[in-house]
Amino acid sequence: YEGHLKWLRVEANTLKKYEAKGFEEGKEKGREEGKEEGKEEEKEEIALKMIKKKMDIEAVIEITGLTREKIEQLMKEEETLEDA
Repeated sequence: YEGHLKWLRVEANTLKKYEAKGFEEGKEKGREEGKEEGKEEEKEEIALKMIKKKMDIEAVIEITGLTREKIEQLMKEEETLEDA
């Protein structure tokens, strides 16, 4: 009986350790994903400002690193907002 209780305590402790480790790894992954999303949003904001200044689309692509498709999508969204 005592041996079984000791085994259960060890197992519970092990589970707690792995749970804490998983939680920390999840938080770190979430931070990294958030940073990437923030960078992408910033690029899009810069591209929109450049588009509003009537800059050449090739310059916008080169400076922001966004794809032509993404920039064209942003341009369409901007037109839609202006029409509303």
